[in-house]
Amino acid sequence: MAMDKLTEEIHRIMEEGKRSQLHGWDMRDIVSKITASYGKGVGTKAKKYILSYVPSYDPTQKENKDV
Repeated sequence: MAMDKLTEEIHRIMEEGKRSQLHGWDMRDIVSKITASYGKGVGTKAKKYILSYVPSYDPTQKENKDV
């Protein structure tokens, strides 16, 4: 999958999340959806993109840890 198509799909899923009752998105959900549709390699690229897109994301921070 071309990177521009991948980023378009990631942002589409992010927007869906923002419009949902949750009013946000979760990287794990996005990566799971991408992996299910396009395979593990593309899912890995999606995760790397999201981590670069949200540079302040730090999974060790208390507010970012899974509950």
